[in-house]
Amino acid sequence: MDLLVHYCTEIESDLSRFHHRDIGDWYLGEMSSRELLVIVRHFPEESATKAAMRDDPWTTMHHLLANVQDLFTYYRGDFATANGQPANPESLRRPGADKRETTRMEAQRSKHQSLMASIGGTTPQ
Repeated sequence: MDLLVHYCTEIESDLSRFHHRDIGDWYLGEMSSRELLVIVRHFPEESATKAAMRDDPWTTMHHLLANVQDLFTYYRGDFATANGQPANPESLRRPGADKRETTRMEAQRSKHQSLMASIGGTTPQ
């Protein structure tokens, strides 16, 4: 039950939220360790336990939706640039993005701006 040691508050919260159970049931012997383990392993991706285990509050779906948002933002920026309008599209900020990820996103933005400048004849910002 190492999970219970590392993620005790998250498990307690998710037991209540998703299964209307109390961690006290396990302590009192009203829930077996096997039952608790099965419940924890099958918590949904949006549970506090799974978020803590992956060290990211966003699920895969959140990241995919953010990527779609970024694509639309850049498409609109490309359209504006193609029509002579200034554009400075920015990626949606991800939670927990570390310095390396921020640097990577800035490098992508810079490449995109240079490409758009070469296509549209404007100078990069």
